[in-house]
Amino acid sequence: MRWTKTVSAVVLALAVSVGGLGAFWTPVASASHQSVTIDSPSEGDQYFVGEAVSINGTANGSVGSVALYARASGDWLLLDVNQDGVRDGSDTLTVDTDGSWSVRNLVLADSNPILSYPGNYQPGAVDAAEVGENGSVPSSLPANRLLEAGGAQSSLRIERARLEGAS
Repeated sequence: MRWTKTVSAVVLALAVSVGGLGAFWTPVASASHQSVTIDSPSEGDQYFVGEAVSINGTANGSVGSVALYARASGDWLLLDVNQDGVRDGSDTLTVDTDGSWSVRNLVLADSNPILSYPGNYQPGAVDAAEVGENGSVPSSLPANRLLEAGGAQSSLRIERARLEGAS
């Protein structure tokens, strides 16, 4: 399932003149404008602690790079997608010419400490330019900021790893 955020407005100004009296009317109508979507993980997917996953989606033509965040509750926390141990501006994903973006074999527990524990989480993707400044992205975002910036979110469940032994 694809989750998107509609972010834009069309403003039409209409000037009417009747018998020397003027009126100015400005209706506001929404127009669909998909900024960033998450295609995988799908809503409600289940993973195990330490499992490598792929996260991917699409972005419109104006988006050059995407930042990935996650949260259990409260603020969004940046994921260390390049797995260098530091969550910073280098942890963004370039949007390809076809509008797709992805990261493969990302171990969620290594990308952010909150994803090291079983529980329900929300991965989020957002246009890095909408939340960052001077080529950097913040390590955390207030809870409402990701969606206000035209980002997308999904949900997933992380389970404790199961060990199977020979009987």
